[in-house]
Amino acid sequence: LSSGCNFAGLLNSGAIVSAIVSNNTHVFIGGRFSRYAGFQVNNIAKIDKSTCDLDTTFTQSTGFDSTVNALALSGSSLYVGGDFSSYRGATNPAQRLAKIDLTSGDLDTTFTQSTGFNGSVNALAVSGSSLYIGGGFSSYKGADSINLAKVDLISGDLDTTFTQSTGFNSTVNALAV
Repeated sequence: LSSGCNFAGLLNSGAIVSAIVSNNTHVFIGGRFSRYAGFQVNNIAKIDKSTCDLDTTFTQSTGFDSTVNALALSGSSLYVGGDFSSYRGATNPAQRLAKIDLTSGDLDTTFTQSTGFNGSVNALAVSGSSLYIGGGFSSYKGADSINLAKVDLISGDLDTTFTQSTGFNSTVNALAV
């Protein structure tokens, strides 16, 4: 962000930022917060790197209904993980994992499903055509997946050759590729 931006002062009191990613022009933040620069944002915001202004096309007042823990960028998409169950209202279910367009903020309903993870998503990492997901969960779209999963970046389909029902015996909080 620009040197003149008081990032912390622009979020509501008590805000927690859990994830930050950026591209050439914008910073995306996720966490547990409701306001940025006086605008209602609900746990996610897209901010101009040079002016610190909120992108109100991407960022809608309804946002995510609970905490965002992890963000990952790939191409023209932002992958979001957390404790949420909907995005931009009840008509857009997103069970702890969502894929949204970097420009419009629209939900990719091919990838994002209402039957996502049954527990918290805490970490995301992109490698090639895959998204790795870590957290405190035991299933994804009804299939066993213990705290670690690998899905296709386009379809969101589970890679069952990587993801095993035995998984990790405790929560995964960080990933690196």
